[in-house]
Amino acid sequence: MMGPSDAAESLFASQEASLGKIKEALSLEAKDYPASLGLESFESGTLASYEAPGAPNVAWCSDLRVDSGDVTLSSLTVWCGPLKDVPHLCVRTTATDAGVDVLMDFRPRAAVGYETMLEDGSYPEPDSRE
Repeated sequence: MMGPSDAAESLFASQEASLGKIKEALSLEAKDYPASLGLESFESGTLASYEAPGAPNVAWCSDLRVDSGDVTLSSLTVWCGPLKDVPHLCVRTTATDAGVDVLMDFRPRAAVGYETMLEDGSYPEPDSRE
């Protein structure tokens, strides 16, 4: 019988292929956030982060891969910059002895008032709930 760790190789290869396409399309640049926190590699997994400043406007992208033996997790999250018309992307696959769970969600952005930016680049304090 196959266990969660048996899924790791194909799950991580699939994530690498997807991330490769996103990196190419959005010109993602690797960032050292995980390394600066000592999290780029840990006992049961790896974490890498990216961003794409400028026109692609990816505030950050995280690539998390965990294989603890009992649980294999592959998670890719892409947060867009301050845009209200572009959703965030969250994709996570978790394999356990009980089965495989898949989450794929485009998280909508609320209209957060970016159009109210002042000439100096700051934003006024809100004066109502609208």
